[in-house]
Amino acid sequence: MSILEKNSERKKAIRNELIKRRNAILPKKRNAESVLILNKLTAHPWFLQAEKILTYISYGSEVDTLLFCRYCLERGKEVYCPQVLERGRMEFYRITSLAELKEGYKGIQEPPQSRPLDYREETEAMLMILPLVGFDKEGNRLGYGGGFYDRYLADKRKLNTIALAFKEQCWETGLPTESFDIKPGVILTSEGVLNP
Repeated sequence: MSILEKNSERKKAIRNELIKRRNAILPKKRNAESVLILNKLTAHPWFLQAEKILTYISYGSEVDTLLFCRYCLERGKEVYCPQVLERGRMEFYRITSLAELKEGYKGIQEPPQSRPLDYREETEAMLMILPLVGFDKEGNRLGYGGGFYDRYLADKRKLNTIALAFKEQCWETGLPTESFDIKPGVILTSEGVLNP
């Protein structure tokens, strides 16, 4: 087995363990901690200066972003959500209401393809919110294994990125990483802020 294959197997085992941990958080606690995390997010300077918000739509036991989307829309920020396309690609499309979201890839809510994001103005006026399965104290992010966000961000390194997580998603001994893995600019949990 190659080093790459060993890393992939180790990531898969860690991913399964961390999803199990996150799923075990009681719904009442998960909801309360989501609110704490979102309060930190909406007070962060990157959010305050951003006009365009690129955010995942929460699924399963993830930090709830539907509340966040509603908050952004009510304050006149442009909200863009991802849609998975063919060949493992992902693009972001604008929504003006949560009612526009429909079930898509793996049962996750997705936007219609009517208003695509234009990246010609990659400035501090944009902020991306990242999902994650796990993180470590070095700020490495473990995703779901599809590589969608790593591919999407490969040529967008100036874009401000914040990942949201519960403290239970921290992998204390350090995550295995690859050269193409992209660290979030900031990781927010209910307990604090990690700036890698």
